[in-house]
Amino acid sequence: YREAKFLCLPSREEGFGMVIVEAHAFGIPVLSFDIETGPRELIVEGTGFRVEPYDVGLFANNILKIIDMTDFDYQQCSVACKNNMLNFSKETILSHWKRVL
Repeated sequence: YREAKFLCLPSREEGFGMVIVEAHAFGIPVLSFDIETGPRELIVEGTGFRVEPYDVGLFANNILKIIDMTDFDYQQCSVACKNNMLNFSKETILSHWKRVL
């Protein structure tokens, strides 16, 4: 993750998508197919791209979008990724569980 500029996740099926959480924790944007579960809940506006499932051409175009981002836009995206992960902090998750229990 320390060397990566972005993560491509071309899964056709995905559970929670821990790899997305890990990438975002490092400030790495994620490109994924917008499949029913996983990426849809984790990749929010400004943290990467969700592409119509199985549209390989659009997936490739979005790879180029990330590669061509200006340094400023990339830094903004990276900060958004890290901020998004606050929703998955230990404190946030524990407070959700406390409400359930």
